[in-house]
Amino acid sequence: MDQRSMQVALKKILPVEQAVYLNKGVIRRIQEIDAEREKYAHKALEKHFSENILPILALYLVLLDSEDLQDDKLEMTRKIAEEMYLIGRKRMAFLGRFPFFFWLIKKMTPSLMKSSFPSEGWDIEWLEVSKKRVAFNMHACFYCRKTTAYGSGAIIGST
Repeated sequence: MDQRSMQVALKKILPVEQAVYLNKGVIRRIQEIDAEREKYAHKALEKHFSENILPILALYLVLLDSEDLQDDKLEMTRKIAEEMYLIGRKRMAFLGRFPFFFWLIKKMTPSLMKSSFPSEGWDIEWLEVSKKRVAFNMHACFYCRKTTAYGSGAIIGST
């Protein structure tokens, strides 16, 4: 996720001046957290934290500090995150219309999950990879652990 997608999402949900102000605060908070945080040796964990967790975490923390906004800060964080992820969801929905797409997902998911969601961050129990289904249970989640460590575990439902 890039900073531009956050900026676009903020401008869709808030008045432009407020969105610009909030975006500057998010950028500052990202820099503060990034300077102090643990860096992860595993490239996938580092990517998950810096590209997915950190922007939403910073947004939520800035919203919590904002006295200008009287709205539910958690709900606003979720709305903005939903807007940021909408493009990717639309792309997946489009690809899902093609018959070969499930075959591709079925073939790629186990190896992709192993490399992108390593055991250092997730505890995944595979249930099924068949002609009809790809299913697994996730018993431990890097996102949940990291947002909870920052006192913001409630935002996990937005990602």
